[in-house]
Amino acid sequence: MLAQFAIMIFFEDLFFFLFHCLLHQPILYRFHKLHHEYKTTINIAGFHFDLVEVFLTQTVAAFLVLKIGSLFAPIHISFIVIFLALRTNDTNSSHCGYNFSWIPMQVLPFCTYDDFHDFHHSHNVGNYASHFRLWDTVFNTSEAFRKYKAKRAL
Repeated sequence: MLAQFAIMIFFEDLFFFLFHCLLHQPILYRFHKLHHEYKTTINIAGFHFDLVEVFLTQTVAAFLVLKIGSLFAPIHISFIVIFLALRTNDTNSSHCGYNFSWIPMQVLPFCTYDDFHDFHHSHNVGNYASHFRLWDTVFNTSEAFRKYKAKRAL
């Protein structure tokens, strides 16, 4: 079950990243603009979005993740509920404006906690992933964030 969870988180992060990037393209941004009415990360921003965005980033992504997860082993309904509850909690955590030390994934150096998502809202550029910095690194979509952090470190 732990391996299945890791696989599902990996693919959920990939699909969220891809759909989030798509929503920042001019033709689709009108569906994501509602979410970016908040320039700071507050909890309500995590759930303030258009139905088209919900369909892409939540419904389609969740369906794909569950399909991929089921390729490795059958998925019990309780596992789906736990996975979705943890994903909802992650949305709250990434939009609350704080870094809680009790969040287990926060201790991993390649996760998107700290001010990663805060930068995305305040500057409306880059940092599209939900869990890991992997996809933003691979597709070089967090360059503005790296420059911002380097400048602040001086």
